[in-house]
Amino acid sequence: MTFPQGLTNGEDSIFISLVQLYVHHINFTNETLYLVNEREGSASRSWTFDRVYKMKNNIRFINNYIEKHPNLNRKQKSILDYSIYGIVSAIFNHLYYCFSIKNYLKILRVVRKQLNRKLDTGNITISKKKVRLLNLSLNWFSFTVLINQRFKQLSR
Repeated sequence: MTFPQGLTNGEDSIFISLVQLYVHHINFTNETLYLVNEREGSASRSWTFDRVYKMKNNIRFINNYIEKHPNLNRKQKSILDYSIYGIVSAIFNHLYYCFSIKNYLKILRVVRKQLNRKLDTGNITISKKKVRLLNLSLNWFSFTVLINQRFKQLSR
């Protein structure tokens, strides 16, 4: 298993999802395994439209992974579908910081193209209602994420 190449945001999350596909058992430990260093100007701190737009590649990566591994079982596919949900959610959460109607429509179009099927998160219950909303309507899902971000900003 290798770290996803060519992805600029969220590649660590995708790697963790890929690990979860094949792991037999997960133990929690007090050891430091991975350090996140957010420095001024890092990709995880400054969200430009270009950075948000490139996150479509993360969805494409997972879709390609599923296509290239037809023997994945339902549980493994549900982990990957949950990862896609997380990416779509992150895209619209971060779009808030560089929002314009033009950017919104462009992102909506490219995400819709990548969501070529309904997501099935199986027994993963976290955010189940949000996944259902995303499956029902990308427009409604994106609208609720953006409105939620607005309320968060107003309450700060």
